[in-house]
Amino acid sequence: MRKFDYKKINYVNKTGFYSGYTFILDNIPESSKVLDIGCGEGFIASKLKEKQCFIHGCDIKLPCAGFFDNTTAVDLEQIEFDKFGMGDFDIVLAADVIEHLSSPEDFLNKLYNATSSGNIKLIITTPNIAFIGMRLLLLFGRFNYSENGILDFTHKRLFTFASLKKLLAESGFVVIRTEGIPAPFPLVFGNGLISSALLKMNRLLIKILRSLFSYQIGIVARPAPTFDKMLEDSIKNGLA
Repeated sequence: MRKFDYKKINYVNKTGFYSGYTFILDNIPESSKVLDIGCGEGFIASKLKEKQCFIHGCDIKLPCAGFFDNTTAVDLEQIEFDKFGMGDFDIVLAADVIEHLSSPEDFLNKLYNATSSGNIKLIITTPNIAFIGMRLLLLFGRFNYSENGILDFTHKRLFTFASLKKLLAESGFVVIRTEGIPAPFPLVFGNGLISSALLKMNRLLIKILRSLFSYQIGIVARPAPTFDKMLEDSIKNGLA
């Protein structure tokens, strides 16, 4: 018998070292209005509050109101973005979310339909199934799910850089920034010299071969403009 509940999603605070959270915070300007999808316990929201951001947090259980200006309990598999007034937001944040969804395609299609007329940005982080650690496990015939990590029991869909960018393009999004994120060594070794050295080494290797050495994928995208949106912008700029 397993001694843990594999149905529970484990939220881990990764704000104390270079991680996907760092990528997210670096790409959200001060005073932004953020829809934080799958916000969990508010680890990222706590840092966004320091940047004077407005944050609407939503998750399957009603988030604690502490770091959020507004909260909604919603099943992310059934989310209807039109109900959130998407024109009010600058950023849609999906941190470590799409790997938990049965149909990321449906999720992104609904998001595009609700945001294609605006200038909103989408920020996504998700595990990289092509990470060198996973490739080595496969080399030795191992593909074992566990409590956490890339093969977390709650992960339903996994991506490479190429497959995630393809999915976004097929859903109507234009990728404007892509970044490789190192493994969370401090969660294993604690905050110290070993973790610091490993993070620096991992970041250097990512610069050499991102698809192989990135533990996570970080992407910033925006909806590709519709014809009506382009026409509207042309009129505003006096080009039509």
